[in-house]
Amino acid sequence: MIRIMLVVRIQVGDAQLFEFSDSLFFLSFVFHVDKCVHEWVEDDKEFEHLLDWTLDRKKAWMKERGLANEFIAESEYRRFLLTLRASSVSGGRLAMMVLRVNGIPVATKIGCIDGTRYEGFITVYDPAWSHW
Repeated sequence: MIRIMLVVRIQVGDAQLFEFSDSLFFLSFVFHVDKCVHEWVEDDKEFEHLLDWTLDRKKAWMKERGLANEFIAESEYRRFLLTLRASSVSGGRLAMMVLRVNGIPVATKIGCIDGTRYEGFITVYDPAWSHW
């Protein structure tokens, strides 16, 4: 399998104006916001908070579309992800990226990262930002 990832970033000086990355349309426009940040979640408490935010949005998205996934709906899945994050096997670990606008999370992506790649498997966004 070949996976192609597209990343486009437009900057003028230090100001990032537009970023498009990943085939899942992780978009961020900076034209009408004070600050837009796309970063790794390093703090464990913040990871837990954003994990809940992510799973809530994923479940709501699935419900809206009449989709079901018993595994995601169970509290054991959350515990599984937190356990996976706490362990590091052969240099790999669970990681999360967050896109914040003015300090408020608007999108997250959870995946596994090792020394050479990141494989995302859950991506969600705040529906208020869906038009971007």
